[in-house]
Amino acid sequence: MLEPHGDTAEEDAAAAALLDRFAPFYDLEYGDYDLDLDFFAAAADEAAPQPGGPARVLELACGSGRVALALAAAGHTCTGVDAAPAMLRLAQAHAAARDLRVRWVQARMEALPPDLGPFDLALCALNSFAYLPTQADQIAALTGVRRLLGPGGRLLLDLSPVEPAGPFPANGELVHQATWPQPGGGRILKFVSGQWDAAEQQQHVHWIYDAETADGTVRRTTIPQIIRYTYRWEAQLLLERTGFALAAVYGDYEPTPYAADSPRLILAATAV
Repeated sequence: MLEPHGDTAEEDAAAAALLDRFAPFYDLEYGDYDLDLDFFAAAADEAAPQPGGPARVLELACGSGRVALALAAAGHTCTGVDAAPAMLRLAQAHAAARDLRVRWVQARMEALPPDLGPFDLALCALNSFAYLPTQADQIAALTGVRRLLGPGGRLLLDLSPVEPAGPFPANGELVHQATWPQPGGGRILKFVSGQWDAAEQQQHVHWIYDAETADGTVRRTTIPQIIRYTYRWEAQLLLERTGFALAAVYGDYEPTPYAADSPRLILAATAV
């Protein structure tokens, strides 16, 4: 069941309308991505109150349910939160196809309803934390998560490290990122344009999806986003400010310790 929540209808509607544009393309990019699933499954097992038992897991910005469904299939009790109703309808369909039970909630990360918890583990995968465009939004989200975790509850933030010159594209370039063939001879092409604002740590991006039919007709979908990148020590301070103690910092899903050239910046924290 899809449960709508939010502090104002206007803010929820605006967030949903923008992110709903992404729903038809989400599974093309992430539907089969599984490099992080063993990492999150191990974390859920460790967070379970009883060894071998289920953990109560909250996934923030869950998209079409990729991680939440994998953890539900492993026996954990999962809740997935996303701002986009269309994305959650995809998640519901995937859950039904696999005969899995997950609670799906429509809410923005920075306005989590206080009645969702309690949880043993909260997680935010694949840099989705960066959809919070300001530090105030990040603090609101982390504060809301902390309220939903009991003492000793765990949080995992999977971030993308910030390149020295900023995330690519950084200077207004238009980059062809991917092409997916479609049934009937059509294809979908993805382009990305981005401008890096180092002072605000924000990448102003446009994701452009061109759905091209076999006869050459093109239907374009453009999705503007502000992606805010967070540095390693800044992230630790944000966690400490919102009631968490940093337990570990990983650079990949193996996991190995974070280093300057690590492909991921994964923060594991504990509620205090």
